[in-house]
Amino acid sequence: FFFQAEDGIRDVERSRGLGDVYKRQEINLMEFSTERRMGIREEATDKMKEAKDLLHPLFCCCKPDYIGAIPCLNRASELFPQIDDYDNALSCLELLAECNDKEGINFDVGEAHRKMGLIYLQHKDDPATAETNFAIAIHHYHFMGNEAKVQGTLREVANLYKELGHPDYAEKMYEELIKDLYEPEKYQPGKAAIAEYTDLLLSRKKYKEVIVV
Repeated sequence: FFFQAEDGIRDVERSRGLGDVYKRQEINLMEFSTERRMGIREEATDKMKEAKDLLHPLFCCCKPDYIGAIPCLNRASELFPQIDDYDNALSCLELLAECNDKEGINFDVGEAHRKMGLIYLQHKDDPATAETNFAIAIHHYHFMGNEAKVQGTLREVANLYKELGHPDYAEKMYEELIKDLYEPEKYQPGKAAIAEYTDLLLSRKKYKEVIVV
């Protein structure tokens, strides 16, 4: 039998193995990742510029549009951390806090400061500035009467301070949390907070009786 080219018979190409396949996949992933990051940066920058244009209109007779700027800043503040651009994320969050403050939206002012605190703590290694932002956030949560958010934030932050090697700040947060809780020994979150606080004190050889206020 004689087979012609049109019968579908071709020279066999030698396989280059799985290693070559994985290398090609890695290159494709890197290209996708770079393209994706560029897309995120472009969208975040556009949203930030749009917000600034709304806050600083070209004509003096126009008032800043705080309500219009808020969703733009929200989106930009979510995007910038995805590409590790924490400086621009902080700029957006500062403007966001200002806009919400102008409109009297206290809960979202608190949220902006909580997120700033997390960035300063986790990515800027600045526990003192983080503490200032957490205090502002907690003040606004208190003002709104949202005690669940107060307690959740205090516990979250106390644990982060502890994990990141700032036990003094962690201790202060646990103390404030336990004071804020109403009869904490009767509730599971309160019991957990007392246990975590006690473990921290024991680890620092500073164990003392935890007084529940």
